[in-house]
Amino acid sequence: MSAKGDVSLGKELFTRAACVTCHAVDLKEVQKGPYLGSAGTKFTRDYLIQSVLEPGAVVAPGFQTVMLKTRNRKSYTGFITQEQDGMVEVRDIAGMVSKVKASEIKSRKQLSFSMMPVGLVGGMTTEEFAALIEYLASLKEK
Repeated sequence: MSAKGDVSLGKELFTRAACVTCHAVDLKEVQKGPYLGSAGTKFTRDYLIQSVLEPGAVVAPGFQTVMLKTRNRKSYTGFITQEQDGMVEVRDIAGMVSKVKASEIKSRKQLSFSMMPVGLVGGMTTEEFAALIEYLASLKEK
């Protein structure tokens, strides 16, 4: 299969494996998780492979998973998208943003895992996985 064919298959797999649920490849799209539209410019293939196979190995700055517990016993798990004017915004794995008053936060703990689930490529063949990485590596700054 040609590299162009690998990229086309990789793009299809990016959607099928639900990567698009959290990762945008176009700045015009809603940004939920780390932006991958320039993955091929910013990251080596080895880094991309490790990030897909072991999502918690290296978590992009700003996307560390945090758990907030409030005084009224509510919990929020996600990453902090904004902190200002006494409010903290937390985006969860579904992309939903919750606004929490900073004064209501009882505890805040950075967790050791990524919100990206492990095993998303478990059903892929070696060739499909290689095509996915080829697609990610093809994404360059415009």
